[in-house]
Amino acid sequence: STQPLSPCDLGLPVETLDELRQLLVDVPLASVAIELDAGENFPAAAAMLLALWQQRGMDPRQCFGVLGADPVGTLARQGSLSTSVHSRLRQLSALSSQLGSFANVSSAVVDTLVYHEAGATDDLELAASMATAVCYLRTLGDAGLTVDAAARQITFRLAASTFYFRDIAKFRAARSLWFRIVTASGGSPESATMQMHVRPSLRAFTRRDPVRLILRCAGATKEQFVLAAAAACVSVW
Repeated sequence: STQPLSPCDLGLPVETLDELRQLLVDVPLASVAIELDAGENFPAAAAMLLALWQQRGMDPRQCFGVLGADPVGTLARQGSLSTSVHSRLRQLSALSSQLGSFANVSSAVVDTLVYHEAGATDDLELAASMATAVCYLRTLGDAGLTVDAAARQITFRLAASTFYFRDIAKFRAARSLWFRIVTASGGSPESATMQMHVRPSLRAFTRRDPVRLILRCAGATKEQFVLAAAAACVSVW
């Protein structure tokens, strides 16, 4: 695209490697993790980020990030895919096979925000996350990865609401469930440690009541407490 980068709802549109290079020109990639959210276009987006790391001459062990492949979550959000979900899962497997030397980069993300924003309760959000994670774990296992290697390729993205103590319980339950799934599948306790990113719930914000929105945003300190208690990483829009 020859159009200049312009703000969109939740980030910046990037269509070419040059645009990605322009976007990250001043970002120290050796110390900053990059998380992609490209929907169905995850193979092209991941290829651009891998190419950028290579152009900068970075050691694969110094690269940090999540390539954002989530075919099941994309299907849930869009209602359909341009190709079959099985085809997208094969692309996920192919992408994961390229990351053998990238110890700090994961290919898949289990994003439950689509269910949370549609009104799912905490138990339904956890059920959807674990069902999706098991699907990806089996897919990567069928592609030849060990359970330990496959588990390290999966990152979770959950929502933080204004119900702080309930969120702490949800995040801790997610960690416990994932630990039991991985170890029951033959994985080691070390690989069963959940990689969790948390984003503020859009259900907690409003466009029609700015005063109340200011009060809700003032509760960000409490959200940080929740995330620290649950040992999660926070992503702020």
